Amino acid sequence: MRIALLFSLLLLPIVATSSEKPASASHLLPAVVVEARGATPPLVRYTRGDEVVWLLGTPGLLPKGASIDWSGAEVRIAESDVLIGMQGLVLGENVGVFRALTLWPSIRRVRFNANDATLEDLLPPEAFAQWRVAQDRYLGGDRGNERLRPMYAAFELYRAALADTGLVEQDVASEVGRIARRHGVPMIDARARLSIAAPKKTVRAFDVPREADMRCLQDTLDRLDAYLPAARARGEAWLAGDFDASVPPGSGRDSLTPCRATLTNYTIARGEGVTDLDGFVRDAWRDRLHDAVAEHDVVFAMVPTRDLMEASGLVAALEQAGFRPESTSQPMPHAP
Repeated sequence: MRIALLFSLLLLPIVATSSEKPASASHLLPAVVVEARGATPPLVRYTRGDEVVWLLGTPGLLPKGASIDWSGAEVRIAESDVLIGMQGLVLGENVGVFRALTLWPSIRRVRFNANDATLEDLLPPEAFAQWRVAQDRYLGGDRGNERLRPMYAAFELYRAALADTGLVEQDVASEVGRIARRHGVPMIDARARLSIAAPKKTVRAFDVPREADMRCLQDTLDRLDAYLPAARARGEAWLAGDFDASVPPGSGRDSLTPCRATLTNYTIARGEGVTDLDGFVRDAWRDRLHDAVAEHDVVFAMVPTRDLMEASGLVAALEQAGFRPESTSQPMPHAP
């Protein structure tokens, strides 16, 4: 049996370990024409002569049940020659890694602490006190998670907190894919692919360093309460068309993510000789972008809104290829 990992910015994100430099003030795009008002996905048009690339800025978390108007994006998708999917990573077959790994009895040991230890046994007293407060608040006081290793406990806490706060990870890629199929627009899978030479050996050897495991939970405990209202505010700003306010402040990405998934991704990738997973994933997307613009006149692609707003990261590949964002003397449109 082959194992696989489906990696995406929406579900299993890479945390802020990138070596990319922060966007300078000259990279900010307050004059770019963003085709979005109200609950409409933001689009930016890049051109190189007669060639066009439409970029859709994908959100982070959104309030559950939020209504999004896809009509504007649908027009641009329909007129495109090809759609480039979101960046991501696939190991082996396109099956979720945890669904695959749970079929292996040997992997079950990584979910729980060795020697039947509990979080109380492992965490410093102050951290365990933090855990108990968060556990009572978001997990209803359920003590059943206390034998989980820290990164899995962090994931359960994160997931429960999102549900409690009414936030969801919007599956933008699936909706865009449905629109593309409806209009017969071919799609390019831009995810990086990494084969697994010996799946059974990979599973047996899988482990995350205890220090990283503990840091995953500690970071979640330290930042969760402040993160949730900020994430909701950013989601509401995205829905309102205020895209400046829809990305985290500062130079880094919002790093409070399901770190269990991130640690798993990095651990498996390192075992296969990939030490820069961020770069591996970004380069694959950029390669597909370069191929697409070389072969097609109109391309539609998706990038995180931060990249769209700052012309950094993935969007920088367009500027390097000679594309420029359309601009105007008018300020970026915001919802009234």
